[in-house]
Order: sequence, then C-alpha cells, then structure tokens
Amino acid sequence: MYKILVVDDEKNIADGVCYTIEESFGEEVIVNACYGIESAKNFILQNVVDILVCDINMPKQSGLDFCEQLLKDYPSLKIIFLTGYNDFSYTYKALKMPDVSYVLKLENDDVLLNEISKKMQLIANDKKAKRELLVEKAKNRALEWELEKLKLENTFFSENSFEFCNKTLLLTSFQSKKITFEEIYLYLSDIFAENSFVLPIDGNFVLAISSNENLNVITEKCKRLQQALFEFNEIPSFFLLSKASEQNDYLRYNQLLKALKNFSSKDDLYFCNVDEINDFSAVQENRDDLIIERIVNYINCNLSENLSLVILAELVYYNPAYLSRKFKQVTGVNLKDYILDKRIALAKKLLTESNEFIKDISEKCGFGNPTQFGIVFMKKVGTSPTNYRLKKQ
Repeated sequence: MYKILVVDDEKNIADGVCYTIEESFGEEVIVNACYGIESAKNFILQNVVDILVCDINMPKQSGLDFCEQLLKDYPSLKIIFLTGYNDFSYTYKALKMPDVSYVLKLENDDVLLNEISKKMQLIANDKKAKRELLVEKAKNRALEWELEKLKLENTFFSENSFEFCNKTLLLTSFQSKKITFEEIYLYLSDIFAENSFVLPIDGNFVLAISSNENLNVITEKCKRLQQALFEFNEIPSFFLLSKASEQNDYLRYNQLLKALKNFSSKDDLYFCNVDEINDFSAVQENRDDLIIERIVNYINCNLSENLSLVILAELVYYNPAYLSRKFKQVTGVNLKDYILDKRIALAKKLLTESNEFIKDISEKCGFGNPTQFGIVFMKKVGTSPTNYRLKKQ
C-alpha cells in the first residue's frame, strides 16, 4: 500500500486529483490532500509519504523550492510535478531532481496515472535491491546479538534499567515459530535505521527502535513492518507498541506482556499502542464477520466523519492494510467503494427529501467540499446533484 500526498493551493484541483488517483488505484493507495506548502510540511512531519504530487506555482514558496528542500531530508521520496504551465525553465529544474516527473494539468488523466504507476514500480525495485544488500548484514547482526543477548534480556528484568527509555519498544508475537531473527531484522532495517535492533525473549521478539521522527510516523512504519512480514510468510501477528518513556525497562516490558495476554488466542493481524488503549473489548472475539460488522455499523452511523482506513483500523486494533483485505473477503466489496456507495445513497435521500443547500448536504455526506461532491456524484450517478434534485422533485 502506497501513501500519496497531493499538494495544490487550489482546493478543487487537489480534491479532483485525489479522487482520480483513488478511483484508478483503489485499495493500493491512501491519498491525502494539502492546500498549501505549510500544511504539506506539517503533514509530512507526521506521516509517511511515498509519492508527492505537487503543484509548482503556489503562494509564499514554489513547489520546486519546497521539493528541493524535502529531498534533502527524504531522498527516497518520489515526486511528480503537476502544473498548468509548459515552461522550459520549470521542466529543466524539475528534471534535475532524482526520480522526478513533470506532468501538465491539461494532459489526460492517464498521463498522471501512468507516472504514478512508474513511481510505485521504482519504490518496489528500490526495496528489492535494498533487501538483497541487507541479507548478509542480517546474518552477521544475528551473531553479534547472540553474544549480547543475555545482557540485553536482563535489562527487561531489572527495575533499575533505563537503557531503552529513549527508544520506542515494539513487542511482536507471531502465531508460528517459523519467523527468524534474520527475517525481522531484514525488514526492520529496510523500514527503520540500522541502529534499531531485534531481541528474542520468551518466544517473542522485542524491537527497540531509535528514531527522532514523530510518533505517528514511527507507528505507521511499524504497521508497514507488520504488513511486510505478513505478506512474506502469511503468518498472523500481534504488534504492541510502547512509545519512548521515562519509565524503566521492566515496567514497559511488563505493560506490553500484560497487553499481549488479550491477544493470546487470536489469529489475525492486530496492532495497538498500549499507551493509548483503554480496554480490549474490541479484540475479545476474533471472528472476521463480527469485526467487519462493527466497522460497517460505525461507517453507517458516521458518514459525515473522517472514515480513513487508518481510523477504522484503530477501532478494532487491526493493521490497516489487513483490515482492507479482510473487509473485501467478508463483504465482497472494497472498503472505499462501500463507504462511497453509502455516502452517495445518503446524498440521494437528502436531495430528494429535503431542501438543504448542496453545500450542507456535501458536508453531511462526508465530502471535503461541494466541488468534490459534484465530481463524485456525477461519476457515480451520471448527473449533477442539482439536476438530480430537480428531476426527483
């Protein structure tokens, strides 16, 4: 699953591009929009972004300058410039950046979608090449940690140890003992810096993650790690996260173990931050149909709210990509399609049975703005909201 950010100071254009990308790639992508450079900077600080689709001419700072700065901190970021100006100076400067594409807004949607497909393939190729290089390092690292294993294990059984207080701890438990140290270290090093490590304890693995990134970013990367391991071997797992804390290692480790007991009989992909969890009522029953039923009920009662995959997954402690897959297996439809169909059905009802303004209806149905609502409604129903109302009334 790839995370795409669209940046354009014209809200209608940004929302339209987001819709086009979501329609084409479906469950493969999570698409967000920012309507200016400052909001984009804040978003990137708190989220993992794989592909950036960015306008060039924007107030305060150009998209070219913004992306040039970004690449210094995020060299693996793939960028597509989307502009209304066919200016050679823009093209020349854009193409000097690595893995950057340049698309005109006047071009057919297929041009942009084709560039996004290319970026996805580049990301997949980069990961494959990186993993091949890490294989030998993983084997060597395993030998190193075997020598220090007893010393490190003791830190989690000592109330006076604060060795990991500045690190995020991740307790991983798998429903099979086939997972090896090398496999986990391989993917951990792929997603995080190589100074993070894996420690086997009592049949599970404790990962200590060194990162100065925002906790949201660390959490999202941990979810990607869980999904990568699942796609590699199809073995269910529980990933329990404890953010960096002043508590000693003994207390944090036991907090993670206590939370793990709630998952002891489960065979799905669960993920939770133990510092934020209130109760485990959502995970007392692991049958797919009950989990999906809860999601469906929440969607039906909250159509005006943000129903992102991440938010829905947190309701039931599922890994987001895994929830998307399970929803399709149980219901036969994609999660995004289900939400959109419910929102359009509600819109039809309100257009027919009320005299509310189109703007108010779009908000009640969870659309970002009336323009986005109009675009989606036209594609789904074949006519505009206004014409639909006139015809029905």
